[in-house]
This record gives sequence, C-alpha cells and structure tokens, in this order.
Amino acid sequence: YEDYFHTLPAFLSDRLPGNPHCKEEQIRDYSEITENTDGTCGKKTHEEVKRRLFVD
Repeated sequence: YEDYFHTLPAFLSDRLPGNPHCKEEQIRDYSEITENTDGTCGKKTHEEVKRRLFVD
C-alpha cells in the first residue's frame, strides 16, 4: 500500500522507513512453519496428484 510514510518513490529507491528486509531471515523464520521453502511445492503437488489419480 502507499501512504504518507510508504511512498512509491521511496519504495523504488529502497528508502522505506523501519528496518531493512532480510530475505534470508524471513526464509529461516518461516521455514519453521512452512514445509516447502525450497521452491518445490508445485513439483510435489504434481507428483501427489499423479500418485492419487493413477494408483496401480
């Protein structure tokens, strides 16, 4: 969202208020509650659907 403190020009120039975002910390923190932090959710979902539909 954009408001007085979070402006589009500030966002585009990476000058937002508060602490800078750290992608690595976010991944580490969310990995405790998320199963597929490695980006394989789509592949695992596809394999599970195939397994359930085409059971031998």
